[in-house]
Amino acid sequence: MVFKRISALSIAKKVSLGVFGKNISYSLSPVVYDAWFNHFNISGHCSLIQKNMFDFEEVSLEFSKYYGWAITVPYKEKIVEWLKTHPSASWDSWVEELGVANIIKNKEDCVVATNTDALALGFFLSQNDFTEKLKFSKNVLILGGGGVAKTSEAVLKRIMPEQRSFNIYMAQRNLVGKDCKNNISLYDFKTMEKIGFDVIINATPMGTSRNEEHHVLTEISAVLKQNKGSLVIDWAYDVTPTFWDCWTKQEDVLFLGGTDLLIQQAAFAFEFWFGLVPPLFLAKQAIESAISKTEV
Repeated sequence: MVFKRISALSIAKKVSLGVFGKNISYSLSPVVYDAWFNHFNISGHCSLIQKNMFDFEEVSLEFSKYYGWAITVPYKEKIVEWLKTHPSASWDSWVEELGVANIIKNKEDCVVATNTDALALGFFLSQNDFTEKLKFSKNVLILGGGGVAKTSEAVLKRIMPEQRSFNIYMAQRNLVGKDCKNNISLYDFKTMEKIGFDVIINATPMGTSRNEEHHVLTEISAVLKQNKGSLVIDWAYDVTPTFWDCWTKQEDVLFLGGTDLLIQQAAFAFEFWFGLVPPLFLAKQAIESAISKTEV
């Protein structure tokens, strides 16, 4: 996706960004965006907006205070319902296809939404290390059933190697009302073992200090085949290494982690909001600094 480029000097007034979600005190997004504000000499600030429920009227009032929103769990699908009630809202093909948005721009009474999660995952999976793995992959297991899980499935289908197709399975806690053809209970380890998987994508908070459940992930890790197509993608990130980060290092399996995904999708978001391409290394430095302070 190509975004309109503008000069940092043209961003005259102070801009406010909001990260909107539930139980997101752990989020490192403000650290990343504030580092880029400093780099471009932009008078801006990013705040966390924590809401235990999604109220349409409250969201409308809150939204008017911010130039841009980063939507996180569990509201990436709910926000699209809100967008459809807004008289001047528009969105791209990813949002239209998935009903999932994570980045919104509020400019001159015009609301525009996109899905930079999809852009970030697509960016990484188009690189040689990952495309080579996917050539040998047959069965993919996605843990989760929310917006990030749907996004992951759609990106995989778009970049699927022409010479073969994946079998994509979704492992979810609750299968009530779901099409059971390619859906598996998160705890049905026997079925997972019977199928066997080349790729595992974690689109849940499992494996972090917020939601450990290491016993579940230990069972699931056993169904990953150790072959030329072995790959783990973990959307979760934390101030300490996640389960999958540690496990893939131990087993020498190619790994794409949540921090790298966070930084890349945030870079696409920053370009979407301001037309500026931010340096990724500054985001990594800012995150490392923030993490080191929590360890003191």
